Amino acid sequence: MRQWIKTLSFNKKVLNAFSYTGGFSVYAMAGGAKRVDSVDISQEAVNACQKHFVLNELSEFGSRFICADVFNFLRENVLDMTLLF
Repeated sequence: MRQWIKTLSFNKKVLNAFSYTGGFSVYAMAGGAKRVDSVDISQEAVNACQKHFVLNELSEFGSRFICADVFNFLRENVLDMTLLF
């Protein structure tokens, strides 16, 4: 699945909800995503995600690491939830 995400991410904005330690975020950025937002409720997981970007020599430019409840994050940041379905 991570390889597949890598092939789909070129020049895209990617949201990794429930990102945990950022495996999908890393692959999306490695695939050329122009921005990756990684959201998880655990600060420890968010810190691990940032660390994985560094370990994989990926620029953190274009990436955001957000410690938040995903459902609240979506309510606050998505204007029209009906567009997702």
